[in-house]
Amino acid sequence: MYALLIALRNCFFALLAWSYKQLQWDFLLKNSLRYVPIVGIMSMCAILFNFLTGTKVNKADLIAVVAARLKTTQKSAALALDAVLESIQEGLISGDGEVRLVGFGTFVAQSVRAKRVRNPQNGKIIEVPATRRPRFRPGAKLSQAVSGKA
Repeated sequence: MYALLIALRNCFFALLAWSYKQLQWDFLLKNSLRYVPIVGIMSMCAILFNFLTGTKVNKADLIAVVAARLKTTQKSAALALDAVLESIQEGLISGDGEVRLVGFGTFVAQSVRAKRVRNPQNGKIIEVPATRRPRFRPGAKLSQAVSGKA
């Protein structure tokens, strides 16, 4: 827990230093201050805190983290994330239905057989057709990192 707090503190100060440096650079170039959103920096720290502590992270949070790590705009980070997700989806639809990211995990399109189920409201038997469902199997490095053994 102490290491996490240190990492968050360092991240916060790095973001503040970056925004201050950006503010100085813009003042020197344009001789006018560009708006540097301190609220945005604080929200970025909150997003990183959620990301590092394991609370729920949505797509917008992930885009913000990717943009910060790549030092790019959120629009280009969103395009990159969308391209990765679409590629994974296309890989599951076509071919053998497996996308393997070494060290992270494997996305698999798993076949589910046809079956009969009972509707609990009226008791009628319903035929459910065979289908394919996406599944994820975590890799060894991801499993170790999540369990805290890395």
